[in-house]
Amino acid sequence: MLPPRAVPPVAGSGGTARRTSGIHPAGGASVAVVTAPVPRPPTPGPPTPAAEVVSAVLAHPAVARLDGGPFGTVASYLPGRRRILGVRIGVGDEPVEIAVVARLGTPLPQLAEELGAAVRGVLGSVAVEVTVSDVVPVVAAAPPPSPSPTGPDVAAVPRGRR
Repeated sequence: MLPPRAVPPVAGSGGTARRTSGIHPAGGASVAVVTAPVPRPPTPGPPTPAAEVVSAVLAHPAVARLDGGPFGTVASYLPGRRRILGVRIGVGDEPVEIAVVARLGTPLPQLAEELGAAVRGVLGSVAVEVTVSDVVPVVAAAPPPSPSPTGPDVAAVPRGRR
């Protein structure tokens, strides 16, 4: 049996990934092994103003979720490849933009005023533009099943076992 031989580093790997080939001990087929460093997920940094705005907006009961808007244009980009969709903190005199998916029930102008007040509570006196990207129905929790007055549900028992 021949030992595996090392091949030069994979092109573009900066020398961190290597290929080896050789004879497989069980059947003589060649084996290629590629090892590379495992990318680490971005580490969360300290709380940012955008993250605080997200918390304030999502705390409103009429907000189902944040939305990035068309093509993800309403977003804040943070160090470490982190991105917060649905909140864009303006630069200079630009307004803070938020895009939300609302739940039915609250009038949209009232929702926009309440969300603007929540954002100003976090960031101070700033202009806020609210975009309602979509409206979804309020999903009520299903009531628990009531016990059957006749005992266990007969339809739940397989036919051959009655």
